[in-house]
Amino acid sequence: MVPGRAEVVLLGECTHGTEEFYHLRRQLTKHLVLERGFRAILLEAEWPDIFNINVHLTKARSPYPSVAAALAQIQGHGKHMWQNHQTIDLLEWIKKFNASQEYRPDSIVYVFGIDCQQIYR
Repeated sequence: MVPGRAEVVLLGECTHGTEEFYHLRRQLTKHLVLERGFRAILLEAEWPDIFNINVHLTKARSPYPSVAAALAQIQGHGKHMWQNHQTIDLLEWIKKFNASQEYRPDSIVYVFGIDCQQIYR
């Protein structure tokens, strides 16, 4: 599926919002975390939005009651890319994985956004 020595895997999609791509990304991400030890996921998303998601995923006590609540703070362009059941399922899985690691910083999965179009909001 992924070359054995790969330390970085880039996942693209030819359309935003296509369920099949999100399903494949969810399955591949789980494989990379469980079988290959990957611990950082970078998304084509605004970094302030995903920063809040990362806080929820990496802390035992979160300011948000759920992944869906953390995602609900994303407004405007692109929110459909993250507020869908495939993404929610993946992020809930990451939250459970991190809890199983007792939120140890060297063992958990981090999620970051790499877009900076809204850096000053």
